[in-house]
Amino acid sequence: MMSMRLFFGIALDRADSEQVQQWSRAALGHLPKAVPARNYHLTLAFMGELPQGHLEQALAGAAALPFSPFSLTLDSFGQWPRSGISFLAPSQPPAPLLALATALQQLSCDLGGFCDKRRYQPHLTLARAQHQPLVPRLAPPALTLSVTGFDLFHSDQGRYLSVANFG
Repeated sequence: MMSMRLFFGIALDRADSEQVQQWSRAALGHLPKAVPARNYHLTLAFMGELPQGHLEQALAGAAALPFSPFSLTLDSFGQWPRSGISFLAPSQPPAPLLALATALQQLSCDLGGFCDKRRYQPHLTLARAQHQPLVPRLAPPALTLSVTGFDLFHSDQGRYLSVANFG
């Protein structure tokens, strides 16, 4: 049986992606393992490899969740030394974002997907495997995103393809 690498996330529109990419290039310079702008997103819940048969259950479960649009502001830069991930994040994650992530992580667990017991840390990955400390030349962009929905993504050879949009 085929399996799919799935995750729930919030996609950025083209204008927001371009703004993040411009800031990253100006503030951090060339990053060898930079995430392409087309892949910018905030992960809500990583499901991992799931049999394709579980896809319908994931879609139905996500569609059943209550969702109301909200805003969040990416106004903080960070880096995790062990993974080498550099990122933008909201310094004040809004309650609706945290509630949505919690519900989707529980759905992942219920369907036999990845169960993440760590505290959810919303972030937009800018680059991976960046083990030298980065000091941005510019303040973070304070980019406010209007979140009108979320997607179930299929990760396929480095491309993130939306399977469905909710909201």
